[in-house]
Parts: sequence; C-alpha cells; structure tokens
Amino acid sequence: MLLRVILFVAVVTAVGGLLGCERSSRDMSQDRPDLGSRDPTSIDLLVRGDKVAVITNTTALMSLLRTGWAVDAHKCSIPGRMFLHYPEGTNDEIDILPGHNGTNYEFICANGNFAVPRAAFLRSLASAGVDTNLIPRPPK
Repeated sequence: MLLRVILFVAVVTAVGGLLGCERSSRDMSQDRPDLGSRDPTSIDLLVRGDKVAVITNTTALMSLLRTGWAVDAHKCSIPGRMFLHYPEGTNDEIDILPGHNGTNYEFICANGNFAVPRAAFLRSLASAGVDTNLIPRPPK
C-alpha cells in the first residue's frame, strides 16, 4: 500500500511538471496582499513581454487587488506583469497569472500568491481602458 501511495505522488508530481505547473506548500498566514494603502499614479501592463496598456485610473484595480486571498505558491509560466509607478519615483511589480479555472485570476506580489474573482479583475481592467481580449486566459 505504501508503495502505491509513493507511486501515486510521483506520478502526480511528474504530470504537474510536464504540464508546466508545479505547486508547493505555502504559509497561508499572509492572507492578504501587501500592497499598501496608496495608489500608484500609473501601471504599465505587459503581456508576454509586450506593453498592452498604461493604466492611469488605478484606484479600482488596486482596491480589488487588496481584497485578494492567499493561494498556494506554484511554478507556472507568468504571462503578464504590472509595473506600479508611484509619485515619488518608487516602483513595484506584480506578476499576473490566468489561474487554472475560469473563476479566479491569480497574481504574485512581494508577500505571496493571491487570487481575485476573474470577472471583477477583467471589469476593473476594462473600466481603466484595457482591451481585455489581450489578457491571458486559463489553460483549457
């Protein structure tokens, strides 16, 4: 029986690695993203290395991201990145990932991996003038 369990874990790990996604455990005590209380003056949105938008109306998006909940850290490709620019010249980065289902959108900031509702994420981008057809979708 123990051999079956070990074999099962090995197969699941190998399949996950082949699919380009490897999950690992994470301390879920950091249950909210550490994004501070101030909004950036602009956000550069890059998808697969190409700048697809410069967001200057950042309040709705930042408010949404601050409501994110912790998810397991895992190794997947990162198709998008947001560069947050603040008035005093400092910058932050947030990686964005389409998630593994149609329900949530995931992102990585300084204190971990988080998720927000996909529909709300796309709405906040659209309200800021972003063409949401350019935003990566989850794998099928």
